Amino acid sequence: MNDGGHLIKKIKRRIISGFTILGLGIGMIFGKPVAGCLIGLGIGLLVSSFVYCIDIKLNKSLS
Repeated sequence: MNDGGHLIKKIKRRIISGFTILGLGIGMIFGKPVAGCLIGLGIGLLVSSFVYCIDIKLNKSLS
């Protein structure tokens, strides 16, 4: 795998974990940490999928 692929994997991991922790923190403020964590995880997965799709489109346009 090229360096760009490793970079995208790192970015996706950080997006997922970042949104999960953010959701957990917001959930703790409102007294629902589990719900906040799950919402953050869902948003993180959606955003990381979006980043992956953009990466695929960029790679196709460059080749």
